[in-house]
Amino acid sequence: MSAATLRTAASIARTDVSWAAYGQRVTGEHVAAHLDAARERVAKVGWHSHGMTTNLFGQLTAAAERGRGSASTRFVAGLVILAVLRARTGASIASHEVWERQEGRTRDDVQQLLLDAAAVARDAGPKEGS
Repeated sequence: MSAATLRTAASIARTDVSWAAYGQRVTGEHVAAHLDAARERVAKVGWHSHGMTTNLFGQLTAAAERGRGSASTRFVAGLVILAVLRARTGASIASHEVWERQEGRTRDDVQQLLLDAAAVARDAGPKEGS
């Protein structure tokens, strides 16, 4: 992701992402760790846009179920992914489901999105103790 896109995505994430999902405040690092776990899982077990457990949301859920995040970090991770997609496209709204089902989408695309979203979470999210 270019530096300009990272700045745009981080700006969107700072203004449009609730970092307190379900009343539990999460840090950018917690969300980034969840996104990293999902990316590692995609590398290990694969990705399929129509698979309930192997699509993007399924990978985020599986990471939480395996102790690498929580329902709160999964929720916020989804919002950060949308911020990245909005920054990349310039759109005011985005859907990870529509994005991942576009013809020609690859596992590498998904892994890059997760990597970019983790970078945005680290940059834009609250820090521990703040």
